[in-house]
Amino acid sequence: MKLAPEAQQLFDAAAFLAPKVARLREERAYGEALSEIATLRPVVDAFFDKVMVLDPDPAVRGAHLGLIDEVLRGFSGIADFSEIVTNVTGFSIAQTS
Repeated sequence: MKLAPEAQQLFDAAAFLAPKVARLREERAYGEALSEIATLRPVVDAFFDKVMVLDPDPAVRGAHLGLIDEVLRGFSGIADFSEIVTNVTGFSIAQTS
């Protein structure tokens, strides 16, 4: 099955970035790792803007959900993506009390 271009771009970008982020995590360079992860933003935005994640075709839907899961597992050791809040000027990490 061929992925939509935006899905393939997300897959490629995450695969390219994962080893670098893993190295930075091992070095405890968390700020740098977060900066690298933030470079995925345009690719992630394009994916969610252009791709029907819950496609009616079960194979396509499974591929999309698997891609999202892979990206989350690959980078969630650094950042809790549920705490990232988007706004007009960019992104920020939500403050919890």
